[in-house]
Amino acid sequence: MKLIFLDIDGVLNRTGRPEDGRTMPLYNSGIGWDPQLVPQLAKILNAFRGEIAIVISSSWRVIANYQPALFSFAFATWGISVPVLGCTPSCQASDPMVQDRRGLEIQMWLDQWKPMKVHHAITSYVVLDDCHDAGAGHEDKFVQTIHSKGLTDDNVAKAIAILKRQEER
Repeated sequence: MKLIFLDIDGVLNRTGRPEDGRTMPLYNSGIGWDPQLVPQLAKILNAFRGEIAIVISSSWRVIANYQPALFSFAFATWGISVPVLGCTPSCQASDPMVQDRRGLEIQMWLDQWKPMKVHHAITSYVVLDDCHDAGAGHEDKFVQTIHSKGLTDDNVAKAIAILKRQEER
């Protein structure tokens, strides 16, 4: 199974100043996903149809307390059917001074998954995020977006190339 660790802000929407291309108004799903950027994610998912899932690593999982089922519903409103396996744990409450928190949270999720890998081994994964700390410990699997542009064609191509690398985890 292939995984996408997915951030939302700066990936599926553009953040920053409106004059820099910010797109944060509510759209189809009502949660601020850009109609030009969601199809970019769909390109990655379609390249691995049936063998890919998403884990939410975005701060949305904490700030808005979004649960995996709500993300699944939001994807469905865009015509995307993909399993959302869950959300990464949060280091925020335990130690706000932790450096490279997002990368650590991703590693924590992967470590929790290992006992279950008998049935669903992770063959490859990619981290899509606009913040550099998400790539800590995952440098060769990290695609950093630019917050004011979101998920671009180049990011999509890089993500697909990373996911094509078959690595037993």
